[in-house]
Amino acid sequence: MSEFDDIIHLTRPISKNHPPMQLINRAAQFGAFKALSGHAEALSEEARITDSWKEITQEKTDILNQRISEAKAHIDENPEVKVIYFVPDEKKDGGSYQTYIGKLRIIDDTLNILTFTNGMQIPFSQIYNFELTKNGSDKT
Repeated sequence: MSEFDDIIHLTRPISKNHPPMQLINRAAQFGAFKALSGHAEALSEEARITDSWKEITQEKTDILNQRISEAKAHIDENPEVKVIYFVPDEKKDGGSYQTYIGKLRIIDDTLNILTFTNGMQIPFSQIYNFELTKNGSDKT
């Protein structure tokens, strides 16, 4: 014997004022409830690994300056260069090292920016390594 035996045989009541809800809408109201919306994204962001900036020695700075000067001597030829540069992360400490290979258009000593033929710009302060490629010059 169940406590619902007296009502189990009854039909579901139908409202005289409201039409029945469509099944698709009825099912939607029982969809998953996300009490912690954004929580998964926050965990994913926290788990994302960033690199830290590697300090450049004076010797490496001198080498970079020499290579940039070599490229500047051939700037009319739009020399192809390979640049490894640091991109600071906008959301957390650190960033990532990126590699870019392209043809140089301008080396701006006033703004301290490399500008490539496609418009890409890299600030001197973010450069970690700079090389003339074999395609851009006979020097590497």
